[in-house]
Amino acid sequence: MRCMVRHPLVLTPTLLGRDGVLRAYTLVAADRPSLTLDAWLAETAPDAPGRDRLIDGTTGPLPARGLVGLIAPTGCLFAVFAYAVVEEAADGPVLDVRGPSLSAPMGGRMVPEGIDSAIDRVATELGCGQTRKRCW
Repeated sequence: MRCMVRHPLVLTPTLLGRDGVLRAYTLVAADRPSLTLDAWLAETAPDAPGRDRLIDGTTGPLPARGLVGLIAPTGCLFAVFAYAVVEEAADGPVLDVRGPSLSAPMGGRMVPEGIDSAIDRVATELGCGQTRKRCW
C-alpha cells in the first residue's frame, strides 16, 4: 500500500508544556515499562512551560532544562527528548540529552533526522559546544 502525499510531513520541534508532557508519557512509557504517570510528572513537569511553544527563537530564550517534542502539523507527537545544560568548567557548557522516545510507524529517516536536527538547534541556541546523549 502506498500513501501519496502532495506535501511532505513537516515535523516541528516544540518545547512541551503541561499538555505536551502528558502526551509525551505515552511515548516514554513504551521505553520505560516501569514508569508511572505520577513519576513521569514529578520528573518532568517542574521543568515544563505553561503551554507548548515552537522552538523558533520568537518567544524568548530557551530554558536551561526542558522537554522537546517533534510534532506534525496534525498535532501528532512523533518523538520526545529531555535536555539540560550542564556546566563543564574546562570545555564550556554541554547539552545533556535524555531519550529520545519515538514513534515512526511509516519508517524512514524523517523522525530520527528531525530529532538530530532539533538537538543541534537546542544546543546552538543554548551555546553548548558539545552534546552528551543517554537513555532515559
